[in-house]
Amino acid sequence: MLNLHSKMSSAQYNLNALISGLVSKGLKHVIVCPGSRNAPIVMSLNRHPKITCYSVIDERAAGFIALGMAKSLNETVAITCTSGSALVNIYPAVLEAYYMQIPLLVLSGDRPADLIDKWDGQAIHQVNIFQSQIQNSFNCDFLYDQDAASMAYEMGSNAIVNNSAIVNGPVHINIPLKEPLYDEANSEFVYFEQKIEETSIDNKTYTQEFSIKNYLNENSRVLILNGCGNSSDELNEILDLICDAKFALILSDVLSGKHRQSSFQNWETLLLKYNSTHSDLLQVDVLITTGKMLLNKQLKNLLRIANPKSIFI
Repeated sequence: MLNLHSKMSSAQYNLNALISGLVSKGLKHVIVCPGSRNAPIVMSLNRHPKITCYSVIDERAAGFIALGMAKSLNETVAITCTSGSALVNIYPAVLEAYYMQIPLLVLSGDRPADLIDKWDGQAIHQVNIFQSQIQNSFNCDFLYDQDAASMAYEMGSNAIVNNSAIVNGPVHINIPLKEPLYDEANSEFVYFEQKIEETSIDNKTYTQEFSIKNYLNENSRVLILNGCGNSSDELNEILDLICDAKFALILSDVLSGKHRQSSFQNWETLLLKYNSTHSDLLQVDVLITTGKMLLNKQLKNLLRIANPKSIFI
């Protein structure tokens, strides 16, 4: 490793390596919340030429702004905050990201471990604070090691990989930082770069070998239900063809983004006067779903009673 510690401290250089690892996997947008403990993180993010930072004062609002950006862009968006209750205020957005499978990255500044439970201000237990509602958690407790840049870079790249795995979701990197926090403000920032050998993957396409025809016959009653989630052009084209052919009844959730593919509009209002006692209202042989959750409670209850065969896309 090229020794650049004469230009900045080991901790800041290693932190820059962590940020470089994130950038190497595509991080471009970060929501920045105010505070002192995360000041070195903010400096590293703000000075990186490939990252755009957006300042939002309130952590709860910032979490949902980052969540909305990640959902709209369909890529990882990060949020950084200071230690203590500031991190807890991001929890609602983390929960939403987990259950909606949105790639949200949380970078939290933290007190050093030796100050936890010592009556130091804004010192709480932040390691694994999100527990089961998270794709993965990392604790960057090695920043002050002299030669840890490579490890930090790899942690950053692995965080994004976990963030955008087969099932997207939130990832947390907790970063303990010691005083002084502003010594690097006037330093020349150097970003560690490292090429990590990518694991080669056989370019075969593995698909589940089944045909929807196996589930259907000419008398099958088919419902296509579009749940919450982003809308792709390819899926919309397929739904357009099905709708034109009247192959199936298509209903789209209010948050699905596929309203023009519905067989008819405002179908939710028709279900307002019905409840679970109307077991014969919706008789479906095959249910094909796209996206994620469904908001309409009446329809969910009716489908539970109908208990059709399900195909998930």
